[in-house]
Amino acid sequence: VASVSVSPDSAAVWLGGTVQLIPVAYDAGGVAYVGVSAIWSSSNPAVASVSSTGLVTAVALGSVTITATSAGQSGTGRVVVTPPLLSHTPEPVLFAATRNGPNPPNETVSIRNVGSGTLDN
Repeated sequence: VASVSVSPDSAAVWLGGTVQLIPVAYDAGGVAYVGVSAIWSSSNPAVASVSSTGLVTAVALGSVTITATSAGQSGTGRVVVTPPLLSHTPEPVLFAATRNGPNPPNETVSIRNVGSGTLDN
């Protein structure tokens, strides 16, 4: 093994999320070998930890360097932990139905919003 790289070499992951990194080894001729075994480490496990298989878990906001070492050669990748998407819990949309008409199938149903939420397409 002449050199090792990490794929992808940079990634962004939401807080609490994961991203899979893969070690790639190259021989002296530049031929790539994917799936080689590697020892993984994180520059700051308090921000993002990395498993023995290269699975990075985002623990806190920030950025880290993830290192893969194989056959004495090392490569790195950068992982940035970002805030999760904002979530919004909308007000419930409640409906009330009334039936008009003597019997089905001649009935008409009226629906009105009795809640404070809105229904969008």
